Amino acid sequence: MCRSGPKAARIYAESTDEVRQRGGDAPIPQEVYVLRGGFTEFQTFFKDDEDLVEDYDPVYWSREVDTF
Repeated sequence: MCRSGPKAARIYAESTDEVRQRGGDAPIPQEVYVLRGGFTEFQTFFKDDEDLVEDYDPVYWSREVDTF
């Protein structure tokens, strides 16, 4: 199971907290959500929801990514 989303959310929260503690300007308080199932599951369920996804292109999102 990939845990990159939760890890990214934790790092983001730690980083903004550290900036605030040092007296710097950090973004206003925010809520960070992690997609259960990742982007792939989000895309499966919500690709046709125009309030959440703009200009969804099924050809783009379904093709394999070339690696070099």
